[in-house]
Amino acid sequence: MDALGDVLRDLRLGARSLARTPGFTALAAATLALGIGANTAIFSVVDAVLLRPLPFRDPARLVTIWEDYSGDSRSIISAPEVAAYRDRARSLAGVAGIEQVTFGIRGGGADPELVRGGLTSPDLFRILGVTPALGRPLLPEEDRPGSGQTVLITHELWQRRFGGDPAVVGRTVAMDVSASFGPPLERPPTWTIAGVLPPRFEIPFLDEGVDVWAPLALGAEAASDDNHYLFAVGRLRPGADPAGSARELRALAEQTHPNDPSHQGGRGRVDVVPLAEVVTGDVRPALLVLLGAVGFVLLVACANVAHLVLARASGRRRELAVRAALGARPRRLVRELLLESALLAAAGGAAGLLLAATGVDLLVAIGPEDLPRRDEVRLDLRAGAFTAAVSLLTALLFGLAPALRASRPDLEAVLRSGGRAASLAVGAPRVRAGLVVAEVAVALLLLAGAGLLLESFLRMRAVDPGFRAEGALTMHLSLPRSRYDTPERAGAFTEALLERVRGLPGVTVAGTTNLLPLSGWNSAMPVIAAEGRDPFEPEAQPTVSWRNASADYHRAMGTRLLRGRPFTPADLDWEEAPAVVLVNESAAEAFWPGEDPVGRFLELPIGDGEGAEQARRVAVVGVVADALDLGPRLPAPTMVYFPAALNREFDLVVRTEGEPLALAPDVRRAVLALDPDQPVSQVEPLAARVARSTADTRFQATLVGVFAALAATLAAIGVYGVVAWVVSRRTGEIGVRMALGAERRDVVRQVLGGTLRLVGAGVVVGVVGAAALGRALSSLLYGVEPHDPAILAAVACLVAAVGAAAGGVPAVRAARLDPVRALRED
Repeated sequence: MDALGDVLRDLRLGARSLARTPGFTALAAATLALGIGANTAIFSVVDAVLLRPLPFRDPARLVTIWEDYSGDSRSIISAPEVAAYRDRARSLAGVAGIEQVTFGIRGGGADPELVRGGLTSPDLFRILGVTPALGRPLLPEEDRPGSGQTVLITHELWQRRFGGDPAVVGRTVAMDVSASFGPPLERPPTWTIAGVLPPRFEIPFLDEGVDVWAPLALGAEAASDDNHYLFAVGRLRPGADPAGSARELRALAEQTHPNDPSHQGGRGRVDVVPLAEVVTGDVRPALLVLLGAVGFVLLVACANVAHLVLARASGRRRELAVRAALGARPRRLVRELLLESALLAAAGGAAGLLLAATGVDLLVAIGPEDLPRRDEVRLDLRAGAFTAAVSLLTALLFGLAPALRASRPDLEAVLRSGGRAASLAVGAPRVRAGLVVAEVAVALLLLAGAGLLLESFLRMRAVDPGFRAEGALTMHLSLPRSRYDTPERAGAFTEALLERVRGLPGVTVAGTTNLLPLSGWNSAMPVIAAEGRDPFEPEAQPTVSWRNASADYHRAMGTRLLRGRPFTPADLDWEEAPAVVLVNESAAEAFWPGEDPVGRFLELPIGDGEGAEQARRVAVVGVVADALDLGPRLPAPTMVYFPAALNREFDLVVRTEGEPLALAPDVRRAVLALDPDQPVSQVEPLAARVARSTADTRFQATLVGVFAALAATLAAIGVYGVVAWVVSRRTGEIGVRMALGAERRDVVRQVLGGTLRLVGAGVVVGVVGAAALGRALSSLLYGVEPHDPAILAAVACLVAAVGAAAGGVPAVRAARLDPVRALRED
């Protein structure tokens, strides 16, 4: 109890001491609040995305299963593979396949709506350990062809479309399903809602989330091992690990595919990856960089507060010396000074929490839309505990060294001297010099990182995507098989829609495709033969990406035609017209380098509309410019375009003379005039899609730039504060020198010279650190070297100039001192 009483008494003494110097207290607390608030806000994001376990039962045992074709890419797998791994893999306690589809909900007094759907086996929810919050789960007997007429809906869809009505369970809803990649299955036009899933349930790596879950109900038509359209989620048995499970599945794949050379000899086309790694793998480096950046900002803030504490301690040396002379032990003085620092840190932490609350909302608002688990980012008790820990750490960082120094004064020197002389003795030059060098180095480090990321973002934006994004409107349509059961009906709707849209005021051209650039999806097929080339061996056939495109699609996209001719309406009918294709520059160079590909033939395995494929020769009639279909970081794929307007699921591109979004209501009305039950989704300008492709780099560059600017500002304040403090303590010395004939420029040279030596040392240390930082950032950069000399030189000059300016102000002020007045005041 005595020890506790001593601590409480020291806390009261510390609070009174801080209250006597409100300016110092407010400045120190505000500086700490900036550093602690920024760290807490970024930690809230890192915690939600990287640290917090996925909201499933025993999430560490959840894995995903992929086909690995190239060693660094993951591809979805086939239904027979899912069945084989589920039934025969001893390392897995369950495997479920997921097909992403689109549901069109209609009726119920609300507008038609397109929502993302998932077809899966009921085992998925057992594997994840998820039960409906309302109603019942899907049943095993419902997972058979012809019987799967029940669905689960998400809590969010329940609230949005059904108003949170508990009576929704058992209700029949009209929904049409359009399969994205799987076989053409007949699905009922009406479904019964079996249950509502818990709030925020999602499979995080699926594209755009899923609102409706229905049974997969695989039939005989899904038995083809050539049709890869399923995501696979599994649960490891106790004691199993992903690497061992992958080896087992590769052995099973060799047995399942005895005639497929790519699966033989342990070639490793099956990959088992922890679910958490799939969710966070792409964003982990960027978030760790941001967390490191705010950590550096906190270090600079601590250095600044340490300057203030040292300056304050110098003014209290006589007080502490008297107390030591009267018997106060150094341990007691250290404790008192550390408790003062803790009070400062607590005040900064409390203010930092308030800043973090706003900062978290801002981070979510400006963050990329595809940030995993974005809805889970919030300020909570874990963030509060983090803030408390950071506040305690900062108290030690900025308070310990000054407390130790101040607790062991030279009693004779301090008591004999007084006032100014005593203060001069406590200059702690090495500590202060080290703090200045560290602040400058950290500021340069962060500015170099921000410069690299900014240059990367600017170069990414400058890349020609291969099309004109400005002035184009895009939207997604999915025609239900129940109403458009033949390709002819789907084609008639598409042609009628294009005709109506072309007639709208302000529209110059309109076209359709099955996949827009930058969609995050890709469709590929092997090339059997290319005219003028030796036939490809089956195991060495190159692959090409492919798209369907209407006659005016490339004009609507603003894609340049380089050779040959575009598609014509006559090309769309393959039954009557010769089979023709367009290829992009990369495909032309890959198959006919240095030659004109127009008129040459490719032999491709083309589907017959019922899921079967046959080899067919197609003639190249034109070459179009490369489009960055897979994003600005990846090269354009070799691409083949088929003339087709018969897609049931397609994207409409409308080029307009005015603002694209202003045209959206007219296009919606054109759709509803043809089919009042046909919903439209993903209505946005094409430019928004392009901006989204660079959103992650913009986010990183913005935040690191803000943190770098904050660190540079704090460093400049620190340099100014140290030099101003030194000048104030050397007023008498400067007065004597000027009285003895020293010129003002000599005073400026001496004061500024010492400042520049410290700043120069900080710049050297910072440049060395920036070289290491560049290597750490290399995976986040695009088109810029990690050690770009121009960026390093510019940042070094900027930091040196800011440091010189911060030290120059008190240096000039010192040169303007009146010698007589300075000597009288000293």
